[in-house]
Amino acid sequence: METGTFSISESADGIATFDSGSINFSIDGDHIVWNSLTYQRVATSQFNSQQSLTDFLDGSAFNTVDLFDIGENAFGSLAMGHWSVRFDGDNIIWSVQDTVRIGTYSFIDSSSFNISFGSGDLSVFILSDEQLVIDSIVYERPVSRQFDSQQSLLALLDGTSYQSARRLPIGETASGTQALGYWYVDFISNTFSWTHNDVSQAGRYSYLSDNIFKALLADTGYLIEIDGDDIIWIGERYIKQ
Repeated sequence: METGTFSISESADGIATFDSGSINFSIDGDHIVWNSLTYQRVATSQFNSQQSLTDFLDGSAFNTVDLFDIGENAFGSLAMGHWSVRFDGDNIIWSVQDTVRIGTYSFIDSSSFNISFGSGDLSVFILSDEQLVIDSIVYERPVSRQFDSQQSLLALLDGTSYQSARRLPIGETASGTQALGYWYVDFISNTFSWTHNDVSQAGRYSYLSDNIFKALLADTGYLIEIDGDDIIWIGERYIKQ
């Protein structure tokens, strides 16, 4: 950590001076560009204790703004999706890549807290009531949905059909070459059928949070994300028909 002094010109350009030298920076609303990197203002928070932090986070969920590697899809290729964190009491459930980690979180100050998974702590910074930064990655609350239970999720999905956004392998042609076509997911009551490759599978689904549900195929469960009118189904985007 270094400390120093700063001055700002009328054009909102500034210079910070340290014992080791100086850094030019500029101000743009709630952001500054400092040493060529953009920093966002940390929101003034109402948290001043573990209890007030828990009251704010308990029951909430945040997803990464960007898509990241979530492991292999059912066909061995790279799947992309949103990493997520959910808060349950003083516990945090962090779904990152293809791993789910369960830990605890603890208050530091009005703009940050620690999360611990038993092997060291990781600091989380609160940008606003809607955004967190974990390990330099921004997470935000998902857009509010019209379901908060299995019943309301079923009301949303029952009778709907989704088609893959791109053409995917659907088996071999008569000549032995790989054919491409669309895959489909159809929801009937609290069950679904997934038609992919040259296979059709059926299963059940269950509510998890306001934009995530679990699809159960045989003994394997997959976290499925609802993204607007689309779903992210096992690493592939499907469009509502």
